Amino acid sequence: GWHPDEMIERTIRFCLKGEELTLPLVSLFTGRKMFRGFNQMYGNAHIEDLWKKFFSVSCNLSRACIMTHETGLVAASVLNSNSPPGLIPPQVVDGDLLVDGALLNNIPVDVMRKFNPTGPVIAVDVSAREDLLDNTNLSGGLSGLRMMFHKLNPLKKKEIRFPGIREILSRASMIGGLAAQKKMMNGLADLYLVPPVSKYSNMAYKHGKGISKIGYEYASGHLSEWKTNMNLK
Repeated sequence: GWHPDEMIERTIRFCLKGEELTLPLVSLFTGRKMFRGFNQMYGNAHIEDLWKKFFSVSCNLSRACIMTHETGLVAASVLNSNSPPGLIPPQVVDGDLLVDGALLNNIPVDVMRKFNPTGPVIAVDVSAREDLLDNTNLSGGLSGLRMMFHKLNPLKKKEIRFPGIREILSRASMIGGLAAQKKMMNGLADLYLVPPVSKYSNMAYKHGKGISKIGYEYASGHLSEWKTNMNLK
């Protein structure tokens, strides 16, 4: 029931709160802020009580398969599908470990098609095809102390371009889904939208309003053209 502007504002505030670092035995972050944030945002709402059909997708690490969540608490469903491995601890459901569904299925149009076999399916893809480019060759091993000294040294002569562990883990968690994406798109999505937002990283939260504006303007034009071609109102 929220206005789109309110959804964007709430999401940006939530994302900019960051996460709590922890001893990296299971993950880099505790996941506590994400857990509290989702519970505050969705409360005790159940998927079964929503006005429109909703589902989320997670990857079951224990059984090496995709899981579709279409019942239960909305907060739990969203959390199950938004726990990047290595960054946030896996969620435990019935003893199984669940992580971000992007690991195997980044854009689950195949699942959507099962729920909507005869109606139109619109897929929106905001995943960068290429990421973490033009890195410095650091063959022979990488020292964390060297990287830290380089970042803090005001007299550095040459910039070392290399992503942090957070960016690497985030990208790695989506590679499997990206690799299978083309297969999933063939004949399953009636309209496939790819907004021009690839210049923004997955963690460019502070640019949320600008990203949403780009997506809106891009989608508006393509939707109008598509509806005309399909003779839709």
